[in-house]
Amino acid sequence: MAEQKSASQIKSWTEPDDRLGMWLFIAAESVVFLCLIATFLVSSKSTLNGPDAAELLELPPILIPSFLLLSSSWTFHLAEKRMEHRNISNTMLWLSITLSFALVFLGFEIYEFFEYAKEGYTLSESPFLASFYVLVGTHGAHVLFGSVWMGLLLWHLYTKRTIWTNWKRIRAFGLYWHFVDVVWVFIFTLVYILGSQGVY
Repeated sequence: MAEQKSASQIKSWTEPDDRLGMWLFIAAESVVFLCLIATFLVSSKSTLNGPDAAELLELPPILIPSFLLLSSSWTFHLAEKRMEHRNISNTMLWLSITLSFALVFLGFEIYEFFEYAKEGYTLSESPFLASFYVLVGTHGAHVLFGSVWMGLLLWHLYTKRTIWTNWKRIRAFGLYWHFVDVVWVFIFTLVYILGSQGVY
């Protein structure tokens, strides 16, 4: 009963919805990613002397990082639910798990880029490689930004423990983080699954 009351109070605090700015930001970023994906698809055959998608990309190594990143949407949802019930400790726990998943994913992406660079597959090698690096790298930059944001959220939760202001921050971040995960679904499907199978 007490938990239901807490959730009801928080809902009343945040009415009307105050996330319009974040929705507008996501709309703008969606246009950016649509342009980058379109550029990748158009450039996929422009390999010059470099490798094509089937030669460059391997599906198995990306499976676990992708699973962790997509799972981070669920762990963040759990953090949100704990926040609704004013459970700061559990909110911090699930937010920390979400951050850990994001960092593992980011670490893999950095490792992947370094391995390709060691083989001589650089940004200037071909239009295909340039579009690949820019698309995946831009998504990685969003993951990095989200990781820093989560670190700040954890700091605010630990130091201030103010329910209302932290709840508004977490709600806004939730829209951003779910957007980042949805974008990865498209990149994973179009770039890694179809690309590694030689569809392009």
